[in-house]
Amino acid sequence: MKKILIGIVAFILFCAIPFSVAALVVAPRWAMVEVLNVWSVTSNKKMTYSGTTKYSSQVTTAVGKWNGHISGVISKKSSGAGNVVISDVSVIGGNTAGRTTFKSGTGRKNSTVVFATTVMDSATAIQRAVAVTHEFGHTLGLAESTMGTLCVMHPNAAQTTSNNNLCNADRANYTYMYNNKY
Repeated sequence: MKKILIGIVAFILFCAIPFSVAALVVAPRWAMVEVLNVWSVTSNKKMTYSGTTKYSSQVTTAVGKWNGHISGVISKKSSGAGNVVISDVSVIGGNTAGRTTFKSGTGRKNSTVVFATTVMDSATAIQRAVAVTHEFGHTLGLAESTMGTLCVMHPNAAQTTSNNNLCNADRANYTYMYNNKY
């Protein structure tokens, strides 16, 4: 009996605990999925956008960032309304640069994205680009990210990051949506 007990203790100390600690140390911070229960991507994994905005160059940049990770999902609709309709408004509220709104319900829904010109016009070029990329992330079904201030999907990304690059968490959450929800 004593030998069995010593064997169990040895197994726990030398096998089970090191694996648990290794899993905690090796697991990336972005392993937690931060997604919404609504998105504007169709079942054939495509999303079109339409509308007009004075920030069209930033829209082009944002589409390039997201399509650079998973190619061909987002495109501009040549005529008619897209799954996402973009427009500008003077003010949204507070210091909010952009807002994405979905039709009610969950799952695949069309959305609107508005940009507040009073905030966007006073922002730097990189802040405008991050704000637009962030809002497009919401249309893809990504939630606000708590994984780091350098993530595009961080709630204050336009104020906290000096680049418009997707972080590991942004890419992981988008990949999750693409593989599991669209």
